Amino acid sequence: VWSSTLTTITDARLRDSLWFVDLCNEWPTPVWASFLHGWRAGDPIPAGYRRWDPVPLEWSRRAVAALRAAHPEVPLTMSVSDDISLSALEPVEHLDLVAPHIWLAHPSEPGFYDEIGYDLLGSLHDAREWNILAERAEATYRADEERWRSVLTAKIHAVAEWSRTAGKPVVTTEGWALVNWDDRTGLDWGWIKEVC
Repeated sequence: VWSSTLTTITDARLRDSLWFVDLCNEWPTPVWASFLHGWRAGDPIPAGYRRWDPVPLEWSRRAVAALRAAHPEVPLTMSVSDDISLSALEPVEHLDLVAPHIWLAHPSEPGFYDEIGYDLLGSLHDAREWNILAERAEATYRADEERWRSVLTAKIHAVAEWSRTAGKPVVTTEGWALVNWDDRTGLDWGWIKEVC
């Protein structure tokens, strides 16, 4: 898919408007990479599973090599969202840049969601989870803003160190306080904007 898409972009003389290609959003989460292990969207990543385990790492290297052979001029990456604080462990020599999605709250890391009793994966099937988020998230953040900002700041520092250590530029297309804060009436976006 990517190769034919890039050929179409190049043929239309639009290549100069393309900065890089993210081969798979939030690699290898089941919602985006269900093909990897036959997972279903919404399945949790098994405990202890890492994107630098042999199967996902080899798949990533092969996918990048195949696309790079057809389009060597296009910078390639695979964005990630889990285990941001452990990113320095991931080999990224095959990528042209690192592309973490940095969230204050993420289901792969204990913290904010655990404290408010929210299940992100459960919210895919249970609207009550959205109510938990709406009822508890801002109050929990406001009760200890410095703590929560320091969690996010630590992730940003970990990403910067990963970039330096790997010798790869860093770009992020997603920087969130949390996911699923929606547009229903009455929810205040002010605190979300503060965190972001």
